Amino acid sequence: MKYKELNLTKTWFIDLENYPANTLALAHQYASEYKWDSYAINPSWDLYGGGGIAATAKESALFFQYLFDGKIIQDKQILKAMHTYVLPSDQSKYCLGLYHFDMGFNAYYHGGWWGLMLFILRNLMLQLPFLRYKKTFNILLILLSERNFKSY
Repeated sequence: MKYKELNLTKTWFIDLENYPANTLALAHQYASEYKWDSYAINPSWDLYGGGGIAATAKESALFFQYLFDGKIIQDKQILKAMHTYVLPSDQSKYCLGLYHFDMGFNAYYHGGWWGLMLFILRNLMLQLPFLRYKKTFNILLILLSERNFKSY
């Protein structure tokens, strides 16, 4: 990945790279349905399936901005496929790694099992990162606004 090239200094692969200096601890999360505590599970268990990457909310939002801007994947056909519905849109909103919602403007969503959920509203130049502390059907969301985007 191009983390260093894109100045994403607080994004790293768990267990493969060192924890970045001056970065706060990972969020302490729970999945009560399974009696799982994120501090008791090594996040690298999904390293080769799409997980195992840790980042601050700010850098997660920046990553997706760079992805949509063609700075991560530069092949325009792949980027187009990433935004294309897998099934007809009346059956599923899923594309390739993203959900696409037409709300009078294009809205995209990506979420990991444990952590960050990101809503991308490209037409409005807005990205909303949310952090889940409890994995349930009634998810508690904490909005991290731009004023919270500080370097830690």
